[in-house]
Amino acid sequence: MRRETTIFKVNSIQTQVRTKTSGGEVVKVTVRKHPNPRIDAMEALQLWMDYAKTTFQNEHVWFNISERQPTSLQRIKEELVAVLRENGIPETFTSNSIRHAVISHFAKQQDADWKAINACARWAPGSRVTQEYYAR
Repeated sequence: MRRETTIFKVNSIQTQVRTKTSGGEVVKVTVRKHPNPRIDAMEALQLWMDYAKTTFQNEHVWFNISERQPTSLQRIKEELVAVLRENGIPETFTSNSIRHAVISHFAKQQDADWKAINACARWAPGSRVTQEYYAR
């Protein structure tokens, strides 16, 4: 995710990510405003991007502040787990279990938007991973 491909609108954020599959197709992802400001990803992302823009001279969105360089996916997972533990969330919950829960929630909704779910999960458009492993 890069700043130049992230567009903030009134009730949503649109960005682009590269899928994890070979060839890494670029897909669009939309994050919508949540009514609860305590868990609104839009607000948190806006605050972080404003901070990163003034602090780092780089187009990346996610940074390892101590090393002052773009962060790795592994580092993001470690930070998420640290936040979970600091807030009393049991060790059975990991970055992968949260990802699985969120994708499962979307997949179980009536009229699930498989293309949007694939984009959010960084799977290629047309992938059937969600239908086969999550929507049960």
